[in-house]
Amino acid sequence: MNNYKNLDVLVGTTIDSAVQQLLTAKENGILAKVDFNGTELFSDTVTLNNAYLAITGKTKKQSDQEQADWKANYDKEKQDHKNKLPELVVEWNKKGEKVLDPEYLDEWYECVPIRLGDLYRGMELGACLELVKHLTTINLLMRYQKFYLIKVIPVCLMV
Repeated sequence: MNNYKNLDVLVGTTIDSAVQQLLTAKENGILAKVDFNGTELFSDTVTLNNAYLAITGKTKKQSDQEQADWKANYDKEKQDHKNKLPELVVEWNKKGEKVLDPEYLDEWYECVPIRLGDLYRGMELGACLELVKHLTTINLLMRYQKFYLIKVIPVCLMV
């Protein structure tokens, strides 16, 4: 049985660099192995393609193509979102007008384009409005409860 030296792969190490570590060890006459996310690769048998197949189920070329396709799709989605920003700003401003007190609308109008243009593309705008709706409902319930406790219960007790 071969006695392989364990090589460390750090967090963030790519398949390519792990394979390169093994090939360098092989060139130096060292039998080495790495554990890459639960898949063992060995310096005496590793190739870039068989490493990709073992780890991802795809060849290096297929994996690179999949990543390129994903990036192209992501870039297209980002551009589409950027193109829609003017109409999204109007839409979110209207949503804010339905929920927020008028005293907060200037801040809302300032915030909406910034949030729509950030990494999350305005995701938190909806969460913000939902939170305000819930807090408003709770506030109304508390006012009603206070009225009920102050006005209605004493009247009922007097009967």
